[in-house]
Amino acid sequence: MTRNRDCTIDRLLEEYLELKEVAEATARSYTTAVRVFKKDRKPKSVRRITVEELAQWRDEVLARASGATWNTYLRHLRALFNFAVKRGYRKTNPFLEIDLVRTPRKRKRVIEDDAILYYQKALQHREDGWFWWTVTLTFYYTGIRRRQLVGLHWSDIDLEERVILLRSETSKNYREWRIPISEPLLEPLLRLWEKTRAVAGRAYLRSGQVFNVTLFNPAYAGDQLTETQLSDFYNRLRRRSGGEHAISPHRFRHRFASELVRRAPPKYVQELMGHTSIHTTLEYVEVEMDDLRKTAEQMPLIPDQPWSGKPK
Repeated sequence: MTRNRDCTIDRLLEEYLELKEVAEATARSYTTAVRVFKKDRKPKSVRRITVEELAQWRDEVLARASGATWNTYLRHLRALFNFAVKRGYRKTNPFLEIDLVRTPRKRKRVIEDDAILYYQKALQHREDGWFWWTVTLTFYYTGIRRRQLVGLHWSDIDLEERVILLRSETSKNYREWRIPISEPLLEPLLRLWEKTRAVAGRAYLRSGQVFNVTLFNPAYAGDQLTETQLSDFYNRLRRRSGGEHAISPHRFRHRFASELVRRAPPKYVQELMGHTSIHTTLEYVEVEMDDLRKTAEQMPLIPDQPWSGKPK
């Protein structure tokens, strides 16, 4: 039964974020979708939004943005208005009447070798370069997300057993799993542990943030590394290269999955990446043309017989 009081979309979003267990990055995505919708359509209330209005909005968004952007807005607003129906603010969800648009499947953008070597050289000229190189190696050898790296505590890392615990509250799909520390990453993490103990003491190593740049560079505000500071650091490096060498935590993640899916069973890669579906893992499969040619050449040959056709 519909409630007597009306509800604005701002109030609906506020209630949704209060009652749902939503990660910070996800909350920002919902807020962005609502902000864009409000700016474009200026809805007076949740109850008065119509399907026809949404169809017009879709056309407006697609005229200036990609189909992927529209699909992101639509998915978040569908979930938000499902919540509105459950709360009794509407009888139906108008966003379910609007379709997602088909988008082209693009190759995953990965970090290239020349970019990694460029940044390694650039970091050697910084006092905290060793710290950022350890961050970079962690992205490269684990494929974890930015949020997961920032959310790592020393209690999540077992250097003796060489295992990292990725907690549910820092994961995109709210699941917890463990990943191994590979040999090339062990020594840099041990060095970070020693340097952290030297400046923060043993007590900090019980639950302190693993990648805390503020311990080693006082120019950073706050007392912990944030996702924004992490992204800003890589963005500054990219700009200094004149944009020639693209770098980001997600490009490392794509590189990790793309390399391993060609070298290991997809199920193993799925577990390392924390994908809930094997189909997500298989999206990283990029088959080389030489491999396709070798596969095609396994087709049995047609029995060799003289050509008997007559030319016309």
